[in-house]
Amino acid sequence: MMGGTRVATTPASALETDLSDGIHVPDTVVLRRLYGHSDEWVRNISRGPYAVLLGLSGAVGVLAVGLLLSRELLLVQAFAMAFVLFGLEYTFGAFRATDE
Repeated sequence: MMGGTRVATTPASALETDLSDGIHVPDTVVLRRLYGHSDEWVRNISRGPYAVLLGLSGAVGVLAVGLLLSRELLLVQAFAMAFVLFGLEYTFGAFRATDE
């Protein structure tokens, strides 16, 4: 309901909270739990899969920003970013945080 007032709000589901203007947002507890599980999973994978994940995330980031800003050589830039990040991580472990 846009612009109106709501009398009582109840959680829309176990994962969402209903705000006064009708927008549903995930609970911060659920987001923190999801982040914690994702972080733990990433920290426990080996170097090869981590390098692939890093390369893919770099490529997706370049594609997303490139679509917003310009479309020139977008796939070439995304592939180059993925290749460089993968190569650096797989060879040197350049981006993985250590627990030291």
